[in-house]
Amino acid sequence: MSNPIVHLFSTCLTAWLVFYGTLLLVFDLWPFFALSFGTLVPVLLFVAAWWLRIPPPPSEVVNEILGPDPIHGAVEKGGYFMRSVAHRGAPLDAPENSIAAFRMCAAKGCTAVEFDLALTKDEVPVIFHDSTVERLTGKEGLVGEMTWEQLSKLDIAATHHLSDQFKGTRVARLEETIKECLEHDMRMFIDLKDRDTKLVKVVLDIYAKFPKLYKRAVVSGFNPILIYMIRRANPGITCSMAFRPFWFSANQYSGEGGPIQTVPHAVGMPFLLNILDKINLWMVNNFTYYFLGLSAILVHSDIVSLEDLRRWRERRLRVVAWSVNKPLEKKYFSKVLKVTYMTDTMIGEPDSKGGEIVDA
Repeated sequence: MSNPIVHLFSTCLTAWLVFYGTLLLVFDLWPFFALSFGTLVPVLLFVAAWWLRIPPPPSEVVNEILGPDPIHGAVEKGGYFMRSVAHRGAPLDAPENSIAAFRMCAAKGCTAVEFDLALTKDEVPVIFHDSTVERLTGKEGLVGEMTWEQLSKLDIAATHHLSDQFKGTRVARLEETIKECLEHDMRMFIDLKDRDTKLVKVVLDIYAKFPKLYKRAVVSGFNPILIYMIRRANPGITCSMAFRPFWFSANQYSGEGGPIQTVPHAVGMPFLLNILDKINLWMVNNFTYYFLGLSAILVHSDIVSLEDLRRWRERRLRVVAWSVNKPLEKKYFSKVLKVTYMTDTMIGEPDSKGGEIVDA
């Protein structure tokens, strides 16, 4: 039997020789491997992105929905032109995301609306922006934790400044909203407000039930994962993505006030979230739009510039600014920047007779 001390020493010596020899081999071969690795990784990333990328719908389909880019000026007689979009159905003039609001928009000559898609606890697709019902109804409750029966009893005009005119306005369901908009031949931006992947099936099902949506609707949202899942399942659906600065680190933003976070972050989180914001900005500008096959980008109006418009148009993406409410700003966006915008009010918009609405 061998001496345990000798065996231990032999084992340690062998281990060291193997480790030392491996290090020498790695250092000798490192220049070759570094060159190969540094060249191979970008190529593999390019191939993966190209293979997994979803091409956008044909330009003629996109133009059918959005009309020609405003930069090209007037359209042929009888052609469609999207000057503006009623954001949430113009909530300064009627209860937001309501059938009443959409009808009001149609009556005033508006040809396009944006509304927000969410799910109730029992998975009924409804049109609602906030995660809670308090701002619109004065009541308490989370939309995702309420059943359709509970939600349908609430008056979403309760806190509106025109509540007397719209008393008893109820939450709209997705299907009745689609029917209402199609009846008036209105274009739609369907904004996904929830992160729930169940919304993917909701969108796919509603397109199957109403095939005309392929030429009348754009599915949008801040979450690229949901957009990718929808377009991977059905590449014929036209999609856009919304963007504003400081999406991760702040829950409010304006060009004048900058980012505002109303709820304090945990220690160390602001630094991490600022990094995520920078990554998100780079991804949106350089990668996300191509990978998802987007047809439009919805940009916060305070950051829209001629340089940004030029860059996005070179990439064949339509730009829609949100939200533009003052009549003078509307003229600037339509006449100077020549871009479609979303608005919360019909004031300053041309009515069905071509005149300007001066009082909603």
